[in-house]
Amino acid sequence: MNQDYQEELLHLESCLSLIQENIRLYEAREQASRKEVTALFQAVRKGEGDSYGQLIASQNILEHLQNSLRKNRAALDQPYFGRIVYDDLTYDTSECCYIGKNGISRNQTDVAIVDWRAPVANVYYENGLGKGCYAVPGSDDVEIDLHQKRTYDISNGQLHGYYDDDIAANDDLLVKYLSQNKDAVLGDIIATIQKEQNTIIRDLPNKNIIVQGVAGSGKTTVALHRISYLLYNYEELYKPSEFCIIGSSDMLLHYIRSGLPELDVHHIHEMRMDAVFPYLMGKAWKKQYQIVADYPDASVKSHLPFIRALDGFLSRTIEDTLHLSDITDPDLGVILSQKSMAETWSYHPNDSLYQMEGHLNERILSRLKFLCTEKTADFRKAKRQAFRKHFDSSARKWTIPGLYLQFLQDLEEGHPELDFSITREGSLRTVWMCTMPPHLA
Repeated sequence: MNQDYQEELLHLESCLSLIQENIRLYEAREQASRKEVTALFQAVRKGEGDSYGQLIASQNILEHLQNSLRKNRAALDQPYFGRIVYDDLTYDTSECCYIGKNGISRNQTDVAIVDWRAPVANVYYENGLGKGCYAVPGSDDVEIDLHQKRTYDISNGQLHGYYDDDIAANDDLLVKYLSQNKDAVLGDIIATIQKEQNTIIRDLPNKNIIVQGVAGSGKTTVALHRISYLLYNYEELYKPSEFCIIGSSDMLLHYIRSGLPELDVHHIHEMRMDAVFPYLMGKAWKKQYQIVADYPDASVKSHLPFIRALDGFLSRTIEDTLHLSDITDPDLGVILSQKSMAETWSYHPNDSLYQMEGHLNERILSRLKFLCTEKTADFRKAKRQAFRKHFDSSARKWTIPGLYLQFLQDLEEGHPELDFSITREGSLRTVWMCTMPPHLA
């Protein structure tokens, strides 16, 4: 047995000892926390003091302890799967990082095993040997010189081998992983994430991403790893409750649900596709508004020309509703100019109609405050009341189905701004067949 292998065995033994000690510590804390939560729950039932607030805080602590305990127990089987050795050129240090599915710490500042979602772990998936860098959200890139990238074969707490390579998971090890994990849950795939998948997972959060691939190519896996990555690195921006996974069937959602705890993802929403629109429309969803019938040509509604026509209809509706022009008053003159309102619109190009109306109404009230500085209190109050809701499309009592039916009507009548000709089959409430322009067909 060579010295390098012996050192790896000793390091693995050291990590396992640390994990076992963490488990004993968290088990004791969890037991004490459970007793505290039970006592506070009884106090809440009796109506004692502000025990409800204490109960919520204690439940959050208990959940954190349980998650930490779960991570350490899972790490006993495979504490880590990779290692990187590099010089940090930005901070002038030399580093050796072991990377695992779960981050393991000796204390709050001493990290023994780096979580795969941490910025530095991206070096394992992306960088080749030599000089490079890795990105840190909200900060400058860190320059490095990578000397070694090592991939481990560890299971049941036993080291079976390791491989040095400048590619994250070499073919031999990848084949071995896949052959042993044909029915692997999501958490088992972290060690074999490929460079193309990693690029998608770690892409910037403030953008839309469309991932295309054949069945079984890993689209769902990549999407869920991306959620896990975003929640880990951008916790100040996103909460788990703000995510919703939309699936085609209960079977798919059950598969997803079973793997989320392994990715350290909790409390996110799941919904079948057929339940999304009734949820979004709320009380506006009624049976008579389920417009599309089971007809083959109705699929044209998902084609790009139809979507473009709908976008154009909505943009025109907003412009016609706002109808920006100088707002004047016989006593005060021009309160808000068309140019000023156009500038306000340019600052918020993606806001909804209601949001834009709010911005413009605030501008009007601000201008009135300035123009009425030397006026009496009654005069100021009267002007504020008169212009308080100058822009108020809510009075139109629009509904989502009503707007959609108006859009279909415009298509039927061949509105000049909609590059779309349409042939009706049945009535407005059944099927619409669309003839697309040749260059878009």
